[in-house]
Amino acid sequence: MAADRIPDACSPLWPLVAIALLLVVQATMVFTRAINWDEFFYYSQVHQYLRGEAIAPLQTVHVHLFRWLPSVRGNPVDAIVLARLFMLACEIVTVGCIVLLAERFADRTAGALAALAYLSAGFVLQHGFSFRVDPPTTALLMGALTILAHCRLDTVRIALFASAVAMAGMFTIKIVLFAPAFLGLAWMRWSESGRSGAMALRLVAAGAITLLAFAALYAAHSAAIAANAPADVVSQRGAGVVTGAGEAVFFLGIPPYVQMMWKAISISLPMTALILLAPFAIWRARLPMTARVALAGLWLPILTLFFYRNTAPYYYAFMLAPVAAGCVPAIELALKRFSPVLVSLVLVLLTIPVIVSEDRMTIANQRLVVEEASAMFTAPTAYFDHNGALASHVKANGFMTPWGLEGYRAHGRSLFRTLMERQTVPLLFENDLLLAALLTDEQGSDQLFPEDARVLRDNYVRVWGPVWLAGKTVAPGSRGRSEVLVPGHYRVEGGAVTIDGTTRSPGTVVTLSRGDIELANPGTNTARLVWADVDRMPRRPVPEGRIWIGF
Repeated sequence: MAADRIPDACSPLWPLVAIALLLVVQATMVFTRAINWDEFFYYSQVHQYLRGEAIAPLQTVHVHLFRWLPSVRGNPVDAIVLARLFMLACEIVTVGCIVLLAERFADRTAGALAALAYLSAGFVLQHGFSFRVDPPTTALLMGALTILAHCRLDTVRIALFASAVAMAGMFTIKIVLFAPAFLGLAWMRWSESGRSGAMALRLVAAGAITLLAFAALYAAHSAAIAANAPADVVSQRGAGVVTGAGEAVFFLGIPPYVQMMWKAISISLPMTALILLAPFAIWRARLPMTARVALAGLWLPILTLFFYRNTAPYYYAFMLAPVAAGCVPAIELALKRFSPVLVSLVLVLLTIPVIVSEDRMTIANQRLVVEEASAMFTAPTAYFDHNGALASHVKANGFMTPWGLEGYRAHGRSLFRTLMERQTVPLLFENDLLLAALLTDEQGSDQLFPEDARVLRDNYVRVWGPVWLAGKTVAPGSRGRSEVLVPGHYRVEGGAVTIDGTTRSPGTVVTLSRGDIELANPGTNTARLVWADVDRMPRRPVPEGRIWIGF
């Protein structure tokens, strides 16, 4: 009797159970996966908005959605983990939409397997729940595609479609990369209607209302952030996002993230096989030509890997969603030889190496160092770092991603020095390999202008793990001129220091102005001048093991 209740091997229940299993695994990863640089950056934008700092009006709408996060007890790592739960919910919506979208061209079993193939892809499994704009954008776009594929385009559905796409555009302008998917489905719907004028009018109306909805959302968001900064500054930053996208996010030649592409293939072999098989399967599918055109449109975003620059691992969770639905004819070919239960089992088993290799220790180190560094200053304080990890303080420099560094070098002049001349930046948080190499052994200097590399090394000293404070190191018996770029109070440590002819004993606090001073160390021990206006120095030991990881 019990055996009669076991689902048939061809039942869609098997891939649905597999999907549920992988979602449970991801739910644990929400709390244990190390925080990536973009997650810190997006969370820091929320703090920027709440502090009244100017932010760009594009790709920042999430600051309203998560404005409550900073009020949650705990440090930025805890807040980001909490935000990840919302992102996981967005991914669940995306998975459901893949099933529904694929069902437009196949049965429920094949649709569920398409969603499972998406979720089991290595980078999706690792980054599908990350605190970035990609999960809500993907959920909104996939919802809009599902409406376009399935629903009668009446007033309510058109309004829902337009609202979803418009809000997705507020999250990120890279929604344009889904254009083939929307165009293919629109062509299918129009063709299925007998190319009627009424359907053409509905489709045009959907596009026009989307543009109007986007304009309204943009105006409302711009007005909200303009209360924090002059309108011309907000407008200029918005134009800068669009201009920067046009100039920097497309390329010709070898993909900048080609190494990530190879990694994606190696940890997503079934999805890779389906993608390669899909064009042949779509062509051979016993479907109307218009349906095959729609499937090809869903598949085409995979080609963005060959002309879109920002294809880091988290991008795959965005791009592969329509592609997975477009691969459903390839899944149907596989089901002619293998049962759904076997395909589901293989897809799950091949995720085990990714799951087992997960680094579940680094996040605890991140939580400790961010908490200790943030607590050093009770008031918001300017600092340098890679990604804005100390969100309650004021990041003085730009985002130091490869794209950010390209923009920095294109600027053509020393920016760190300029920033230090304009404001007081007493804190430097070493949360990147480039900063670590630059500050410790002068490697990586070619990434920054020589003058910027020099002033960072000459004006900061390590005080605890990744935390550096404004300061000077004075070698035994040395004498010479040194430039102070962080004016304020400094404490003498390690030995006596002679400053402009006056010898100061250890423990003495001196006031230094911006400019050149004469420094000498008459003793035999290394002495230091260290920024003294700190509310609380770190109290816990520096954690062992890694603090920051790559992809």
